[in-house]
Amino acid sequence: MKQVLDECVAVLNQSLEQFPWQSSRAYGDWLAQTYYYVQHSTRLLASSAARCPLTSAAAPSTTASARTFPKKRSTSCWRNTT
Repeated sequence: MKQVLDECVAVLNQSLEQFPWQSSRAYGDWLAQTYYYVQHSTRLLASSAARCPLTSAAAPSTTASARTFPKKRSTSCWRNTT
């Protein structure tokens, strides 16, 4: 999992380094999108939390023999929207 996270952070870092920060239009667009994301982030987090089960069975058990883990997800950094 750490390797996947590190790869995603590296891709993000590369994208941020290539972003045209000197362009006032691009920077303004970035600020606007950041503002709208932050404005809606509480609702996005609440929506995500609503999709999590409330039972303790969803969490891995503390005993090694009875551990259950969620299905493995794609290791892609970007969500497949198809």
